[in-house]
Amino acid sequence: MATSTTENKPRVLIIDDNPLILKTIGALLGSDYDIIIAKTGAKGLASAQKHIPDIILLDIIMPEMTGFDVIKILKEEDTTKNIPVIFLSGDDTTESIKKGFELGAVDYVEKFLVEEVVKESVDKILKSKI
Repeated sequence: MATSTTENKPRVLIIDDNPLILKTIGALLGSDYDIIIAKTGAKGLASAQKHIPDIILLDIIMPEMTGFDVIKILKEEDTTKNIPVIFLSGDDTTESIKKGFELGAVDYVEKFLVEEVVKESVDKILKSKI
C-alpha cells in the first residue's frame, strides 16, 4: 500500500513487521518520498517487483522470512538487484551487520536510532545515485 501517489518523488519501500516502525518511518519520510509499505518479506518482494522502488528499508528479524532471505532474492532478480537496501534492525551484533553488508546492503541502521539516522541515510544514498 502506497501512502503517497506523487509520481515525481523517489519511491521508498519499507519492509518491516512492526507497525510502530512502519508508522514512524512513514511519517519521517512521507513528505519527501513516495512510501510503499510491506509487512512481510513475501509482500515486500512482490512490492519490489511491482513498484521498483528507488531504495528499500528492510528489517532483518521478521517471522517466516528474514531480511537476509529477502535481500538474497532481491539481489538475484534482474529487476531488483541494483536497488540499494538499508537494513533496519535491533540486532546490532557484528555478525549481523557484517552479514548484511556481505549480502549487498548499502547501510545498516539500528532501530533505536531510526528517527535520527534513517532520513539522513536515505537522502545520502539516493542523492549519490543522481
